[in-house]
Amino acid sequence: MFYKQLENAANIKEIFENNLKQLLNENACNVYIAILYFDACIFYEEIGKATFFINREILVRNIKEAVYKNKDELTQIITFENGMKKNNPLKNIENFNKYYEKEYIFSII
Repeated sequence: MFYKQLENAANIKEIFENNLKQLLNENACNVYIAILYFDACIFYEEIGKATFFINREILVRNIKEAVYKNKDELTQIITFENGMKKNNPLKNIENFNKYYEKEYIFSII
């Protein structure tokens, strides 16, 4: 996973966050992928396995904007580059959001 790259790239945190921000500025599919990575980061932080901690404040703001901008598409079927499809990814995003609101008092929608 990306955490293992810390030894190979001293600025892996910045590279990772910049790539997430780039994904959030693209289509609904990439927004959803960025949110999945964000959630993975939260999970690794929770279990104490994170090599670095993401800047939640900035990323949450970027995620909110991206979800708002792509809301209509996120309620439809999105198709990943490999052909896999996800129906109504906004439902998963809403579930993530409920957890974040309860555990961390922030919202991504």
